[in-house]
Formats: sequence, structure tokens, C-alpha cells
Amino acid sequence: MRQKGHVYVDALVSRLTGRSRWVAEKLAYTVCVVTSLAFSFIGFRLAVAAFVSGSIEERSIDVPSWVDYWAVGPIFLLVAIEFARFLIGIDTMYRDRTKAMDSL
Repeated sequence: MRQKGHVYVDALVSRLTGRSRWVAEKLAYTVCVVTSLAFSFIGFRLAVAAFVSGSIEERSIDVPSWVDYWAVGPIFLLVAIEFARFLIGIDTMYRDRTKAMDSL
């Protein structure tokens, strides 16, 4: 089974070693946590505002607007939790490139 199947570019981080690599990783994780929490907050606000206003999306069928936004907040909250795990050191996104790579 493949582990950490996300696609990301680690061209810079893979060339760093020691303390500079650690700092670059933590900085990237921090930016990702803050951004994910911001998107989560916005998603929750959009869903609540749409629910309170009772607005309707009028497309081929009429659907309450909050249905479009209800999952955005929780999904980005889960993304923030995943990056927070990396930030506090439970796991890392960057595996050691000296180890053998997974084959297809």
C-alpha cells in the first residue's frame, strides 16, 4: 500500500540538510496550518450565513445554499489537523530520499 500519496514539489527541501531543512519544513507546515484554518473559518461562516438567510441556489433544481458550503469548514479543519501533526513532529511529509523509492 502506498504511503503519503500526495503530490507536492520538494525540490528545495530535498536539497537542504540539518537545521535549515527542519526550519523550512516547519515554516511550510505553519503556512499550511494557518491557511487551512482560514479556509475552514470562511467555510463555516459561509455555511452559517447561507443557512440563516435561507438563500436558495436556483439551478436545474432548487437547493438551499448552505448545502454547497456545509462540508468546506470540516474538510479544511481536517487538513489543518493533518498539517499540525507534521508541525508538532508526529510525522513528516518529506521522506528520506536515501531510502528506496516505492515502485509502481
